[in-house]
Amino acid sequence: MPPSRPSRPIPTPPLAPRRSRPLRDPGELAEILRALPDALAATRTLKAPADGRSSVLALETPLGPIIAKTIALDTPKRRIQAWLHRTQLDRQAGAAALLARHGIPAAECLAILTGRDANKRRVRTLLARRVLGPTGLDLLRAGRVTKPLAQAAGRQVAALANLGLHDRDHKPSNLIVPEAEGDAPALVLIDPVGLRRRRPNPAAMLASLYLEPTGCGHEPSPHTRARVLRACAQALRPPVPWRRLQREAAQIILHHGDPTPRDLPPLTDQGRPSR
Repeated sequence: MPPSRPSRPIPTPPLAPRRSRPLRDPGELAEILRALPDALAATRTLKAPADGRSSVLALETPLGPIIAKTIALDTPKRRIQAWLHRTQLDRQAGAAALLARHGIPAAECLAILTGRDANKRRVRTLLARRVLGPTGLDLLRAGRVTKPLAQAAGRQVAALANLGLHDRDHKPSNLIVPEAEGDAPALVLIDPVGLRRRRPNPAAMLASLYLEPTGCGHEPSPHTRARVLRACAQALRPPVPWRRLQREAAQIILHHGDPTPRDLPPLTDQGRPSR
């Protein structure tokens, strides 16, 4: 089934934002804003849900490739959240900064803009550096998940749990695997909006790593699942038996229901099997 098209024009970044909040160097933000009109003219849409209330665009700027995530401030709730800096975009920026402080790779957020887009809709946009590389879901689709990569995924879950952090949406399409040398692949979280400081549940995060690809028709192999589980169990502090994690994750999966995502993640060029 082809992906559904938005029922109305998607929101886009404001060209003349009423408010701009740099999250890094203000000089970088000024340079991006100057280049934004040309970048939007040659943009590529990565995600546009059918309700037309949000979008994810890939832009090329003098500072390199960036991602522009935009939401329409089309309800009182969203406008209040924006005023309080509590939108999903603000949460993502805060989570990325928290992960960076603890040495866990995450997509670097640059700025948050608020204003009106080309269709005069009130919008809020998060600008972040684009991490180039296949997602974990791409690699599962292509059958290219190596042992070191599976182990890195398990250790990443343990690293979050050891810090008292829980990611409610820890799925392979939110993990980018940039090119790395040797046998130590890096995993970069690109959408940590579900990250919370709370009692972590590593089994739930492991279940999320399984549910999304299974719902897309690419169930991880038993070998891959075992490698992720063992690496996570060994890296937790204190370590736990991996079979216990397996049982806990299996119970979560059993009671989850249909794992098919509402919006199927796209297959990127880097995720296509080589011929």
